Amino acid sequence: MLIRNYHDLATDKLRQDGLTILNAGLMAVAPDRVVGKLVRVEGQRLMIGETAVADLTEYKRIFMVGAGKVAHAVAVALEPVLAPRLAGGVVVGTWQGQTEKIEYVEADHPLPSLKNVEASKRLVEMVEGAGGDDLVVAIITGGGSSMLCLPHVMSVEAQARLIDALMKAGADIFEVNTVRKHTSQVKGGWLASKGKKTNMVALIFSDVIGDDLSMVASGPTVADQTTVADAQLILKKYNLWEECTRQGCKLIETPKDEAVFERVKNILVVSNRLALEAMGNKAQELGYSTQVLQTAVSGEARLVGRELLGRLDQPGQAVIAGGETTVHVTGTGQGGRNQELVLGCLAALGDNQVIISCASDGVDNKTKFAGAIGDKKTLDEATKKILNPEIFLDNNDATNFFEQEGDGIETGPLPSNVADLMIAINGKV
Repeated sequence: MLIRNYHDLATDKLRQDGLTILNAGLMAVAPDRVVGKLVRVEGQRLMIGETAVADLTEYKRIFMVGAGKVAHAVAVALEPVLAPRLAGGVVVGTWQGQTEKIEYVEADHPLPSLKNVEASKRLVEMVEGAGGDDLVVAIITGGGSSMLCLPHVMSVEAQARLIDALMKAGADIFEVNTVRKHTSQVKGGWLASKGKKTNMVALIFSDVIGDDLSMVASGPTVADQTTVADAQLILKKYNLWEECTRQGCKLIETPKDEAVFERVKNILVVSNRLALEAMGNKAQELGYSTQVLQTAVSGEARLVGRELLGRLDQPGQAVIAGGETTVHVTGTGQGGRNQELVLGCLAALGDNQVIISCASDGVDNKTKFAGAIGDKKTLDEATKKILNPEIFLDNNDATNFFEQEGDGIETGPLPSNVADLMIAINGKV
């Protein structure tokens, strides 16, 4: 069980079932399980599932690079597969494991920093140093947008302020990453362009709704379809274009030459769907009529929970969803989108219903909680402690609400990152 406070939260059968379903999803996307199941060397071929992605007899050396919250956790699992062919590597992330040939560099998240810039330079140098008879295996995971960071023209501090302003204004991940690409020398396909002579296989662990590979970690190895004009429109939409120019921001076009990507193979290894499939199977195993939403959930967090509850129309039903909501920050409180989703729908909960929302990496906006669980007992406990959910919601202060009320989900940081996992359940008759 990955939920540390499971026994504190699982106070009745409905809560137990909801948390068990969530745990199944978290377990399914653990990197060691995913790599062990999908990645192997068969003869002299590097296999991802049933697909041969590289003939290793063609290469003298293999280098591993990576960026993202769980990139090093993937590297730990992948290193034994590639040894003894592996010549070295550099991985930038926030989750460290034990490796022999791969250098781990800790990075800051969710905003870029000078430390991230220095780490990114070392990673780029390794890619640039690889030759035509070498293979670069790139691990690209969620969180890589801030960790793989080489700003174009503007300072990293100015870029951090710009991205922070976009997030607080309610820009979605596609909008934020479009701006990131066009203010960077390494995103939007630029990393692929640094390896002009070498061959590259990018293993992508998606945290982006719809699994648009060009948006995972802002697509450092993937051809980008957005343009400078798109980025400018987004900045103007959120009234940040003038702020951008004052910060010394100059937008740069991403590589559009198809030849840049002829030596690159981008492979989707795992996504939110794997977690949802495991959750759906567990819900059915527990006896629920299960609906797994095929379209990823997005939108304002405080409204999404109500929409999920609205899909419950019969006893013994579970609605399972994944995606990434947004929070338009107007208050001064502490919170995360998963906690705000649950807080925002407490008043809409029926007597025999439960709702859960959880970050798959175990960290909901750098708070102590991964998410939260809510039902009528949550409201009863809040009433006893004289906590008004609406006041906390208005102040974007979900963390302080659940810390006092007691229904925050604690997992600690997890070696996985496939966006958020959500569950709404009608109890059985």
